[in-house]
Amino acid sequence: MIFGNDIKAEGMILLSSNFIYFPNLLSLSIIGSNVGVEGFKIFNDNIKNIPLLRYLNLSYNIIKDSEIEQIKFNSIPHLESLILRENQITTKGMLHLCDELSSFCPALRILDLYDNLIEDDGITFLSKKVDRLKFIELLDFWNCGITDKGVNVFCDMIIKGSLSELDSLNFKNNQIGGVIL
Repeated sequence: MIFGNDIKAEGMILLSSNFIYFPNLLSLSIIGSNVGVEGFKIFNDNIKNIPLLRYLNLSYNIIKDSEIEQIKFNSIPHLESLILRENQITTKGMLHLCDELSSFCPALRILDLYDNLIEDDGITFLSKKVDRLKFIELLDFWNCGITDKGVNVFCDMIIKGSLSELDSLNFKNNQIGGVIL
């Protein structure tokens, strides 16, 4: 785990260019490391070298939609847990995440988007792809700009029998029911 080490782009380039020596890596956490756009680009170019990856945590790195759109999820088909807390992912990034994860990561169990601005449309995108993500156990949408509209879409997913494995859901600090939960 690399946590708060401020490795910047240079550190990410050094780290990810050596992924080739760790093809059996199962877990990778690069948290609050200020990797930047260039570092993230090199990371994405090299993620193919760790195809068995199951757990990926890229929280607190100021990752934007443009970086999310670069992740080659087809290179990590065994991914079970994706943690992207407190980045700058919006509805646009959520659309890409839903498309990619539902196409290439069918074993995904945990999706943590805590404190990103995915809004109601992000929940709508998820609802259109959720049938391919049958094993989701945890969804975290804390402070994601979701309103009653997004919650209603989510409830429709539950009523239709989607997300039957879900056992943990966080909608705290969103504008739901006229109050912030």
